[in-house]
Amino acid sequence: AAQAVAQGQAAVLLLLSPSAMPHRLTLVPGGWWEQRGGLWGASCPGDPPVMFLSKNARILREQGNLPGRRR
Repeated sequence: AAQAVAQGQAAVLLLLSPSAMPHRLTLVPGGWWEQRGGLWGASCPGDPPVMFLSKNARILREQGNLPGRRR
């Protein structure tokens, strides 16, 4: 992420834990975004508290929620 930011690119890290923790999106001091939360946790307003998704399905879903792409 640091290398991408140094090259002027946007960087987002998706950090998933094996839990139902809700997601938090933060801009870290290094200049990239970190989205942290549980694999089964809510990531958008209106999401149910627990979402039964596979890891691949979660990653695909969150790609549409990246900063600059949120609706």
